[in-house]
Formats: sequence, structure tokens, C-alpha cells
Amino acid sequence: MPAISEPQPRHRLIIRQQPERSRVGSVSEKMDRRPIDPPPVIQLVEHNPLDPLSQQYTISPAYFMQVQLLDASGENVILQLKGHKATAMAGSMVSPLHPLRDTSSVHGAYFVFSDLSVRMEGSFRLRFDLFEIAGYV
Repeated sequence: MPAISEPQPRHRLIIRQQPERSRVGSVSEKMDRRPIDPPPVIQLVEHNPLDPLSQQYTISPAYFMQVQLLDASGENVILQLKGHKATAMAGSMVSPLHPLRDTSSVHGAYFVFSDLSVRMEGSFRLRFDLFEIAGYV
């Protein structure tokens, strides 16, 4: 029986800037929000950089990334609800793809979470999920 090969991933994600600590922000929307510092930045890298068509993903609006707050073990999503609103985190929990240059002036595709804040005390992990809108033209 022939071996079934796993499909090779088309992309690779690199954490370019990772927060280690954050101060707890206020639960009230109108009170101060203390963003995670430094903000998380994730780079999307194509596995076949020599193919000229593969570089088109850096300007594609079909990609976006979502962040979720996990417990310290990384196994459980933290959802703290108040009415119909999640209150464990505040800010933009979804980022579109941004075509930016890195510190060496090389073009790349990045997801930036610049105003993300946590509203609970404790130790947590962040999980980033990459999405591609299939059939986007």
C-alpha cells in the first residue's frame, strides 16, 4: 500500500514581536485601557519565495488573523462574559494583513495587534489563528 503524504503547508508564521508582560486594564470601556507592550506582531512567510506569484499574498486582503486569550497551560480559551459582551480582553482582536518593511527594509506581510489589552490578573497565553477567505478575487 503506498504511503499517503501529508500536504505541505503553504505558509509559515513567525512571531516577530512577543509580549511578556502586561498591566491589567480597567473593566469599564470608558476607563483607561493599557495595551499589551510590546504589541504582538506576527509575520506570514510563503514557503516558496522563489515563485514570483507567491509574493502576491503580501498584498492580499484574503488573509486575516484572530487572537484569543488562553489559560497559562494554553489548553483552555478564557471567555469572561458580561451580558452579551466578552470582557476578558479589549481592543482589536482581529488584524488584517499589513504589507510592511522589517528593520532591514525587506518587504513582508505582518499582522499587528497594537491596541490589545487584558482585563484580568493572572498568567495567560495568546493563540493566533490565521484565516484565508477562500475564493477571494
